[in-house]
Amino acid sequence: MEEYARAETPSGSSESLRFEDLGLPKDIVESLAQAGVAQPTPFHRECIPAILAGKDVAGKVKPGIEEIAAFGPPIAMRVDTNRVSPQALVLTPTRERAQEIAAVLRTLGASRNLRVVELIHGVHILDLLVALRRGPQVVVGTPARIRDLLGDSKLCLGWVEIAVIDDADRMLEAGLLDAARGVLDWVPKDRQTLLFSAAMPPELRPFLRRHLKKPEVIRAPGELAAIPEIRHFYVECDPPRKFQELEKVLSAAGAERVLVFSNDDRQAADLDRALWGHGHSAACILAGRGEDERSKALEAFRSGEVRALVLTDAACEGLEVGEAGCVVHYDVPADAETYARRVARAKPTGFAIAFVSRKERRDWRSLLREAKLAVSRWRPPRAEGAGRAEGAQEEAQRAADPAAADAERSRSRRRGRRRGRRKRGERRPESQAGAAPQPAGSGATPEKRSDAFRERVARIREQQDKPQRLKLEEVGDDFVRAEYFNVDSGILERAQGSESPEAPSRDRNRRRKKRGRRGRGRRESRSGAGGSARGAAESRPQGDLEPPPRGSGEGDASGGSSESGEVRGEGP
Repeated sequence: MEEYARAETPSGSSESLRFEDLGLPKDIVESLAQAGVAQPTPFHRECIPAILAGKDVAGKVKPGIEEIAAFGPPIAMRVDTNRVSPQALVLTPTRERAQEIAAVLRTLGASRNLRVVELIHGVHILDLLVALRRGPQVVVGTPARIRDLLGDSKLCLGWVEIAVIDDADRMLEAGLLDAARGVLDWVPKDRQTLLFSAAMPPELRPFLRRHLKKPEVIRAPGELAAIPEIRHFYVECDPPRKFQELEKVLSAAGAERVLVFSNDDRQAADLDRALWGHGHSAACILAGRGEDERSKALEAFRSGEVRALVLTDAACEGLEVGEAGCVVHYDVPADAETYARRVARAKPTGFAIAFVSRKERRDWRSLLREAKLAVSRWRPPRAEGAGRAEGAQEEAQRAADPAAADAERSRSRRRGRRRGRRKRGERRPESQAGAAPQPAGSGATPEKRSDAFRERVARIREQQDKPQRLKLEEVGDDFVRAEYFNVDSGILERAQGSESPEAPSRDRNRRRKKRGRRGRGRRESRSGAGGSARGAAESRPQGDLEPPPRGSGEGDASGGSSESGEVRGEGP
């Protein structure tokens, strides 16, 4: 974020500040005190004046009451409660977060009759429509639910002046950033946009460039949350091997409960099904699932009915899942703060392990530098005494039969030499090429062994008594006719004649065709003239009949004609 780094305003040290010094009215300050925020933080000192000045702000702060106290007072001040149209929009990744923000905003605007509506899943559509007809000035909800209402023409955001994107990194992990883009397309372009996120991953840069105009980046000062002193391990493996490593971790954890964190909801759901398919009891908590399903999964994990719980960072926000014996980072966390929140759910005697792929190595190293964490490579534990037992067994076999052990050692050496020759492309030495294997205890020389081998081969060939194969040039026509085909001698004599048996039949057929054509021509010449004339006469109109010329064949065939051109009559 090069263009945003120049606009970043470092927060100063904490001082004795008051909200009145930041330009907030007295009723808003009292409402903040009721909400639990009595003194402003350095982040408030930088963020609230920038929002009141009408600037776009990108704040890096953890989600909580501190973040709500940064954008809530400016919204309560600028909203006109006499209007019945939404003037402020707040997008959150989860409905629990939306309910928390809506409750704080109602507290801040209680003295001004501020109406706030929550548009979240799990509430009947009729209840939402009734709340919208009351004319709320502030709309708080999840991007998917608001997008559905916009598509059904149940909601209008044409008068929104302030748009807030809360917990943007969690929204990115849950895959809701595209829905947020679709909702912001319904909001006027001249709005003021505020974005708050615990981390600023590179995937957020296109969103910032498109929807924020020269934002002022403000960071909340503060140290990293304390990482519990447990054992931290990592495994370098590509994504196809991560599930195999997870099964090894489950075997090593024994009966302890295991928390598996994933950065993607779809991957978490697939991981839950894969664990059940391989015989592991598991449950899954996702941000998009219903409250009943999430409560059942959480209760089953707490009671020990399921051993592994798969969840995402956005889904476990604010949930008390209890302590686990092992925390598995199936994907590398976005930053050190997320890593600290994950491992804080482990027992003091537990351990945490991260699966690091090639693409995640750089993020993993930067996380370790930021957290100043010492980790070690994890190796699956072997059964105690397994290696010593195997070695003792081999020693016992050697002591029982030394000759067999020496023979096996010599055979392995010969195999090794053969493999080496094949790799180098070498052949067997010529001195050993024709030598036959010598029986054990025989004192024959290589030459004698070769002669004996040849004699033995000759005797075997004589005993087999196989017919000798004929070469191609030795096979003649007589052999093919008499031996192979077994053809009758009379047929062969007729075949050797000068004229083929089929020749007379071909000549007869040719003569028959010629005679047939001649006879057909005579018959056509006899009957064709009369028939053609009769047909022509019938085809012409009666008024246009003309006599054929005298002496022609047509006149004879039609019964003659007179000189006056009248037709006397047709033939019978």
